[in-house]
Amino acid sequence: MNLEFVRELGADHVVDYTREEPSGSYDVVLQIAGNRSLSQLRRLLTPRGTLVLVGRGVGRDGTGGMLALLTGMVGARVRSRKDGKRIVSFIAKIKSDDLATVAQLAVPAVSKVYALDDAASAVADIEAGHTRGKIAISVQSA
Repeated sequence: MNLEFVRELGADHVVDYTREEPSGSYDVVLQIAGNRSLSQLRRLLTPRGTLVLVGRGVGRDGTGGMLALLTGMVGARVRSRKDGKRIVSFIAKIKSDDLATVAQLAVPAVSKVYALDDAASAVADIEAGHTRGKIAISVQSA
């Protein structure tokens, strides 16, 4: 169900991370809140490839957040001395002009809108894996 949803959004290649390990060779691997270890992700890189860890998320081995803390800078690079592959920690500096551009490019994927009084059901649906895309909570002002 979710694989087809991602294809509908325009993905060229989709990996069902619940059933298969990602494979292939890529110039750039982007991990956003993922659960793969750094060693698994590095194996996906071409010889001069770059692994980008977004935010302060952690992989299974716990090094994703540590790397972000150690580099301490937006877009700071750490180059491996062994094989030329790079690991980049990326933490965005939010600017309203940039957000406006992203909003124009983004494909909305809100599967359901919950009333504020039903927020507990929204969380339960997320935890149970019953959501496609994102959900939203509607806050009505009086």
